[in-house]
Amino acid sequence: VGDGHIQQARQEMRALEMNEPSRRRAIAAFNRGKSGDDRLRGYLRRLSNQPHAAEGVLRACWRMVWADGRAGHQERELLAQWGKWLGWTTHQVQALAHDYEPQKRPLGNGVTSYQDALRLLGVSATTEPEQIKRAY
Repeated sequence: VGDGHIQQARQEMRALEMNEPSRRRAIAAFNRGKSGDDRLRGYLRRLSNQPHAAEGVLRACWRMVWADGRAGHQERELLAQWGKWLGWTTHQVQALAHDYEPQKRPLGNGVTSYQDALRLLGVSATTEPEQIKRAY
């Protein structure tokens, strides 16, 4: 876990407008996740009945994976497994990665696209305008 991951976790908590007790629980869960001892299978299987929530979890996971600018093989496999528990195919899970993958641009190109700006803020084009404003 690097600084980028910690910053992304903070961004996720801000985007969800978590209060202090919720932030403490999220930080505790983040720390359990770092150790690899947290058992997610049952939770994710229950969440599979809520398609929007399941997608939200996977999108947050991809944002966290890409927080350091790269997605390793183990991270991709882990997300594929979690996606399976959520009722998603590996292809569907991998397709979400493209929404958060840092784009390779030629050096010297100072033009930022709308998608780049959304990615930088940790939001998507389908995010509510008020949430985008708060992220900004």
